[in-house]
Amino acid sequence: MKKIFIIIIILILIGGIFYFLIWRARLGTKPSSSISSQETVAPPPSSPETEMDSATLIVEPLEILKQELTIRARTFIERYGSYSSDTDFANLQDLLPLMSNRLANETKNYLTTEKTEPKTRKFYGLTTRVLSIEIKNIVPDVSANFSAFCQQQETKDKTTITFYKAAQLKMIFENNDWKVDSIEIQ
Repeated sequence: MKKIFIIIIILILIGGIFYFLIWRARLGTKPSSSISSQETVAPPPSSPETEMDSATLIVEPLEILKQELTIRARTFIERYGSYSSDTDFANLQDLLPLMSNRLANETKNYLTTEKTEPKTRKFYGLTTRVLSIEIKNIVPDVSANFSAFCQQQETKDKTTITFYKAAQLKMIFENNDWKVDSIEIQ
């Protein structure tokens, strides 16, 4: 009976400690307010030393566009540069909606040619990973150019080799959306 009483007291103490920690953590948090990329918020009145510059609260639309396009370019390069003989060019077929009309037509012609070639029974795979990517220039609603450094792993049967290549990618603004117009991995 004494053991049960001691266990109950210990559980109550542990529960009290958790309650206290949660209560204390809630006091330290303040409700957050959402700020859209176009809104400016005046800093609260304070001393000149702690006053924030309102420009630090605004995220430039061009910076947001650069980040979004860089993510798209990275993903496109990795998917475009990865291939497996088991998937029969599924990587390129999946990317067709992200390509400009010119590049999509060029890719469709390539796929038509490649699918008529006789297949070998040996496995071949190529995996591309972008190690670094940089936006070279951007003209909003016109074009953007990227340069990337990639790692590729080539697998033939059971042998894998790793090598590094540079990639160049150009996007254009076509039909109210950004599309990849050219890509070169060399």
